[in-house]
Amino acid sequence: METDFMDEFLADIEFEEFIIARRTEKNGRTKN
Repeated sequence: METDFMDEFLADIEFEEFIIARRTEKNGRTKN
């Protein structure tokens, strides 16, 4: 059960980082 929880936890973190990366990418393009 702990491993499943960790997998979901890591998946959420990776998803958040992916969203942030997409946001910064769009912002960088508009600034440049």
